[in-house]
Amino acid sequence: EELLLARCSIDDAGAECIVRNCRTNLKTLNLASCCDISDNAVKMLLQECKGLTNLDVSKLPCRRISLALSRNITVYY
Repeated sequence: EELLLARCSIDDAGAECIVRNCRTNLKTLNLASCCDISDNAVKMLLQECKGLTNLDVSKLPCRRISLALSRNITVYY
């Protein structure tokens, strides 16, 4: 499953919705330029979405890259 949210105004509450509804099927998540999402929300997504293999966090001030790399996730930034 792929979720493309680039340039959307998703925030931490939106990230929680993604975790609740997509955590088992989500493979690709694009959060490029979603500047309202916090570092903690990105960390939560990485921890909870176990099937995630591609993450685009380009143009985000937050980056949990080390956590993503420890799970062999392809990260675009």
